[in-house]
Formats: sequence, structure tokens, C-alpha cells
Amino acid sequence: MKKENKMPTSVDFSGGERGKFLGKFKNRCPFCAGAAKQTTKDLQLARDGQIYKFEDVPTITCDECGEQFISGKTFSTLSRTTK
Repeated sequence: MKKENKMPTSVDFSGGERGKFLGKFKNRCPFCAGAAKQTTKDLQLARDGQIYKFEDVPTITCDECGEQFISGKTFSTLSRTTK
């Protein structure tokens, strides 16, 4: 059974990451080319037998296919936080 940890909600996603990432795809989903919008979502990341919870992570959600994804920079921030 995995131990669950609650990570602090003070992970910093500032620095213009939100608008910059979505602009890269011109508000379109890279999978289906449907309309995409910026959202936030609570995510869990499993690492070394533990589960880390993050709140209000910037994500992109496609209105057409429902695909959700995060930028590489956001993933790196989450990954560094769990080390």
C-alpha cells in the first residue's frame, strides 16, 4: 500500500507559464486541433512508492476530445518538488 503525502499548495507556477504555453499551440489541441483552453486541476504524481498531491496545477484542456496536458516546465516544477 502506498503512503500518501499532501504537498503544500505553495508550488510556484508563476512566470507567465500559463499564457506562453497555450500560445504555443495557438489555442488548439496538439492531438485533434480542437479548441483548447487553460484550466487548473488537482493532480497526483507517484514517485518512489509515494503519492504526492498538487492543487491548482495549470493545465490545458481540449473542448473537443477532452485531452488534458501540462507543459514540460510545469512537469519539471512538480518533479523537482517531489525529490
